[in-house]
Amino acid sequence: MSRTPLFLAFLLAACTPPIAEDTGKGDTAADADTDTDTDTDTDTDTDTDTDTDTDTDVDTLAIVGTYTDSWGGTHDITEAMWTQGSDSYAISQYENTTMFVIAQNAATNAYNPSLWSRFDWTVDNTSRLWYCQVAYAAADESAALATPAADPTDPSTTGCSSFSWTELIAL
Repeated sequence: MSRTPLFLAFLLAACTPPIAEDTGKGDTAADADTDTDTDTDTDTDTDTDTDTDTDTDVDTLAIVGTYTDSWGGTHDITEAMWTQGSDSYAISQYENTTMFVIAQNAATNAYNPSLWSRFDWTVDNTSRLWYCQVAYAAADESAALATPAADPTDPSTTGCSSFSWTELIAL
């Protein structure tokens, strides 16, 4: 039998400090440790960030595309123009969240030239796209914007004044 394991066990026992018995009572001995850390940090952080948020991410108009409507008419919608057959409307603003476009009627339009329109759109529960030109002869952009939104509850039958909305079918 080798004496090495016995020697190692003896050496380990000799080098390990004894474990104090926990009596379950509070420590009544004074703590002899002293904290020698001193906080000498006199740093006064100042935010010198002077950049401004210049959000250049502009949402694109959600309904940009070329369509045919339920009456056989064609619609070409860009972020700048809504063209419907021979009539066109210069888009001044739009909002994807509340689904509307404000546009000025072209001076060459057959009806209400140079006046203002509001187009509302909706998507029904079968993912069909509908639009309603709720204002078509507003005096100015503010009046078109102030026009109450069309009711999208049932676009196939009502809600666009006393008419149904017009379905747009992507080409």
